[in-house]
Amino acid sequence: MPQQRFITLTTDFGASDHYVGAMKGVVYGINPAAQVVDISHAISSYDLLDGALAIAQAYSYFPADTIHVVVVDPGVGSARRPILARTEKYFFVAPDNGVLSLALEREQRVHVHEISSEHYFQQPVSQTFHGRDIFAVVAGWLSKGVEFANFGNEISDYVRFRMPKPTRMESGQIQGVVLKVDKFGNVVTNITHCGAPWLYDSLYCRRGQAENLIKRHKSQLASDRTSCRSPLANQMRLILHTAAYWVMREVRDAIPRPQPLASGEFSTIRLRLLKIAVRIKETATRIRLAFASNCPDAALFHGLVGTLILRPT
Repeated sequence: MPQQRFITLTTDFGASDHYVGAMKGVVYGINPAAQVVDISHAISSYDLLDGALAIAQAYSYFPADTIHVVVVDPGVGSARRPILARTEKYFFVAPDNGVLSLALEREQRVHVHEISSEHYFQQPVSQTFHGRDIFAVVAGWLSKGVEFANFGNEISDYVRFRMPKPTRMESGQIQGVVLKVDKFGNVVTNITHCGAPWLYDSLYCRRGQAENLIKRHKSQLASDRTSCRSPLANQMRLILHTAAYWVMREVRDAIPRPQPLASGEFSTIRLRLLKIAVRIKETATRIRLAFASNCPDAALFHGLVGTLILRPT
């Protein structure tokens, strides 16, 4: 009984001509039990990148041993080779022009053979329709159980291209390239899932940290209280609260890391270091602060004063 394997077709042939139908007729003539599935025939004419994106985004959703035929072939009739690729789960039949680059770079094990056994071809072979006379024929015989190695020798110099990689800017932004805009207006870029951890750590988490800083600004410094009748007074109040916020940041950043307060909330630092009872002693040259004998943070306060006074601006 003939083997029932899936064969997919991805081409730039469109839907108005006979080309796709002819390819299917060749496949069914060789193996009537084959199941042919159309991925897309709306690839932009001769656009290798568009074809590479289409097959790369679809091939892995098919069952094991599916044969993927990709025909986007601006070099048809030239010296470019027809190739057959084998991965751990799938077969690919295509011209050797890089259209399989994105799919094959996702696979761990790849074996590529040049299709050179002409006795499998449809005769005579057209100079402009290798999709029918070579690729569909090979897919049909492959689906019927012909051994992969029978179609030609293995090669390593098959054509491949690499996508441009996204660039991480010093500003923290990531710069990518628009590869395609689909019919729904969705933009496809070269920022893949591989960049997702960096996007999460560098952009999303920074956004969350900024939100936390704003919450701290409001909750611990009451910077959202603009209850004055005068707009200028409210504006000045916001300016003073912002200044207070940065003073608190400076104080906390100056606390040595072993100290628990180095990661404390502003309200805790204010209560422990700023809103404390001391005895003020004024002399002719200085003001002395006398802490209570049991003040737990007196030494820390003294060290911070020296650090902040000496810190350059």
